[in-house]
Amino acid sequence: MGIFDFLKKRAEPEIKSEKIHFDDVANWVGRKEKEICSKEKDALSSIKERTSLLVKDLKERVNVLHNIDMDSKKVEDRIKLIVKGNLETYIGYVKMLIENLDKLNEGNPKEIIELIKKNFSDFEKNSYKSYHKSTFLIGKEIADLKQSIVDYSKYLKNISDKHKDIIDSQEITSFLNLKLNLKQIDDTDKRIADVENNINILKAKIKDFEDKERKNLSEVENITKSESYLNILKKEKEIKIDEKELEKNINELKEKIDFKSLGDKFHSSEKEMNLVKSYKKNFQSAFLEDKGVNLLMLVKEAKGEDINFKINDLNDKIEKIIKEKSMIKKDETEKLLGDIEKIKLDLDNFNNEKESELRKLEKIKINKNNLISFVKEELSNFNVFVE
Repeated sequence: MGIFDFLKKRAEPEIKSEKIHFDDVANWVGRKEKEICSKEKDALSSIKERTSLLVKDLKERVNVLHNIDMDSKKVEDRIKLIVKGNLETYIGYVKMLIENLDKLNEGNPKEIIELIKKNFSDFEKNSYKSYHKSTFLIGKEIADLKQSIVDYSKYLKNISDKHKDIIDSQEITSFLNLKLNLKQIDDTDKRIADVENNINILKAKIKDFEDKERKNLSEVENITKSESYLNILKKEKEIKIDEKELEKNINELKEKIDFKSLGDKFHSSEKEMNLVKSYKKNFQSAFLEDKGVNLLMLVKEAKGEDINFKINDLNDKIEKIIKEKSMIKKDETEKLLGDIEKIKLDLDNFNNEKESELRKLEKIKINKNNLISFVKEELSNFNVFVE
């Protein structure tokens, strides 16, 4: 069995369970962290002080070993030489151990103890043969040195037992995981607050735009019920009747035109023939474009029926419709209805954005609940249970 093997057989101290509210977890972690820091400081101070004493003691005992009078030993010179050589080798390993212990760097108690254990393990392995061969002639002095190491190992066991919570890697890992999860919960709470703030902003915008929509719809309703608006609708209806009548009269004029005769008359004249084709293809459009001037010219040259009166009558009706249209006020509802359509598009966008934020919020809250479960699980490793 190695010098430090019994460190693995520490008795597990009884840990009392504790119940706390989740709101107190952060405070518990803060207290635990201060406790760990304080224990680490105490443990490190104690280990360094005790190790310093061991180094001092080992140096003194090395001096004792150096001053052993081998010549006084009543054995063969050959045996004296063998023991003396092994003693010098053993003293060399002790000095190396002293040097390594003097070089201990800063670290947490677990790291320091592991390093000490490694140094003593290496020392025990390397010095084993020289130690046992030296004890053939040297008993008390070398046994005293060994006892110093054994006493130190007992001290290290006690310090390990006393500070199990800061040396046990599983417990420290659990504590670090606990801190990490709490930080993630804190970050999650901030994200939740940001998303909820976005949702509230969107809700305010939605309400504002819904109010605007209702206001515009109300204005549209008031306008459409007004006498002036009803008169406009009445006038527009009358104009449509006049336009239908005008269209009918233009078609009646078209029926009176002999396009075959006009084609025969002007087939050799490109300009006149194009006018004939234009009227034949879309009589109403051609008539409205030139008010029948070209049609009248073609019919006169072709010595067709006199259509001058009909053309004048149609133009009078056209002028009348144009004048009536110009007197109609602009529909006040057009802009309002356009604004309403834009508001509806904005409302759709705001509502879609709000739904997206709500889905995001739900995912974040699920993640938070998972983190809370992790925190409770890590706390249970410390026998702490969340109510």
